[in-house]
Amino acid sequence: MFIFLIKVVAGIVYGVINFYDYGGGDTGHYFGTAFKLYNLIGQDNSFFVQLVFTPNIGPIPPAFEEFYGQQLLWTNEGSYLMVRIHLILHFFSLHYYYIHTLFFAFASYIGCLAIYKFIAAQTAYIDKNYVILILNLYPSFVYWTSGMHKESIELLWIGGILYSLGKSYHNGWSSIKIILLCCCSLLLAYLRIYVFIIFFMPIFSWLLLRNTEKKYFLKFMSLSILLYSIAIFTIYVLYNKSPLEYLSLWQSQFINEPGVTHLLSQPLAPTLAAYIQYLPTALYNLFFHPTWSECHKLIRYIQFFDNWLYIFLLLLICCKIVMQQAIPYCRIQLMLLIIAISYIILLGYVVSTYALICRYKAIPLMLLLLLILLSYRVENRCTKN
Repeated sequence: MFIFLIKVVAGIVYGVINFYDYGGGDTGHYFGTAFKLYNLIGQDNSFFVQLVFTPNIGPIPPAFEEFYGQQLLWTNEGSYLMVRIHLILHFFSLHYYYIHTLFFAFASYIGCLAIYKFIAAQTAYIDKNYVILILNLYPSFVYWTSGMHKESIELLWIGGILYSLGKSYHNGWSSIKIILLCCCSLLLAYLRIYVFIIFFMPIFSWLLLRNTEKKYFLKFMSLSILLYSIAIFTIYVLYNKSPLEYLSLWQSQFINEPGVTHLLSQPLAPTLAAYIQYLPTALYNLFFHPTWSECHKLIRYIQFFDNWLYIFLLLLICCKIVMQQAIPYCRIQLMLLIIAISYIILLGYVVSTYALICRYKAIPLMLLLLLILLSYRVENRCTKN
């Protein structure tokens, strides 16, 4: 209960800062658009059904342009899903912003609890207090994943996927577990397709190789690379663009966002050499921005100290592992390693604004910290899972 209250407080603070510093930002836009949809009930029910249940694929229908004003919301499947979630909440919330905040804080809490249960079931002799501290009390992670943004919902569905897989791995499949897995997977893919791809490939490899003992590392890496290659080829077929061209297009969408400070002035050339050359800068942006000289607001100073707190914890845990003179190995570490590295590198390449990079990196950096924590236990033993 105490941990849930922390998330509620963090979500309220998140909402207050969004309203006072950004005029509501995306969270206010989701909430307000959903309220406009809600007001159509009883006035134009057929239009309401069209707006809510029409798949938002392709250009915005001409009939909807006047209602939305801007097309960005319609063309972003994840953002429109957030509007649909807020619309459902409007039926129960009496249209109060901070009642919606309670739901998102609860979603984050359940997601963290499910991830913890998955990790605890797959590894032996971990110190659960460390995992609880990271998932529920680490400042930036709690802050960015407790507000009315995609991170709290992403965390809920990641937790649902991992929890259902973990339970099925040990106790067998059931209809409830299959339904939970399918629903969470589909919703995560609709919210953020790239997160779904990043998670699905290593998890699928982990499931397929559950009974493999010999050369597990080599088999796991080979299968994960193969599955990622299939995903990349599928993107090429669907969008008629190479993955690097698609990344450059994605970069331009962030760069064209007005009123924010950008770390990248123009999209990278869609060549392998350009992306390899930019990789150190991409990682530097994720771990070290903003620098002290770039801090002009209170929120920037907080982000600066939070970055260095994270680096300090990372180094501290690594030093303790070295002092143990043995690094216990388990399969979940390898899975989390692939997920965290893929997620971090992708964000480093694509996200180029201060305002977004701190929020987007909250979940992958948490996974990286959990991965290293799994190597520091009371006893140097681990299950074979």
